[in-house]
Amino acid sequence: NRQTASEDNRPTVPSEQGIAEASQKEILEVLLNEPSLYACFRERISIEMFSDPILKEIAETLLACLRTNPLATGTDVLARIKESGTVSNRITELILEGEQKGDNYRTRLEEAVDVLERSGVSMKIGEDSTKLLDSSMRVQKQNRHSLGLIE
Repeated sequence: NRQTASEDNRPTVPSEQGIAEASQKEILEVLLNEPSLYACFRERISIEMFSDPILKEIAETLLACLRTNPLATGTDVLARIKESGTVSNRITELILEGEQKGDNYRTRLEEAVDVLERSGVSMKIGEDSTKLLDSSMRVQKQNRHSLGLIE
């Protein structure tokens, strides 16, 4: 099964999960570098937005810090982390990656939050249609005259 050169060079389209994880990272990168923005986005950012366990742990600590100190730095967050290995290293990486991307923090945060809000809505719609289908199947099974019962 040979691929042509044009097939090998096609750009890959990131999955919805990949986009969501990148947005989760982006939120943390921005808030670790520009914590004052949390006040503007406080109502739109929640722990539930984070699905990756390490990012979620960082978000829990960071958001707790920002609630008590709106200008908490990455150093303040690191001081609250009890486990020093993987999570601390990840926080340091997020701070550095955030700095390297530049200072357009507000735009980056706005876009990342928008993506996660939209993906949350699409996941909710998916859950609702699954519930509707399950409910429809239950009604069909209870109705003796339903064609679904003919075996």
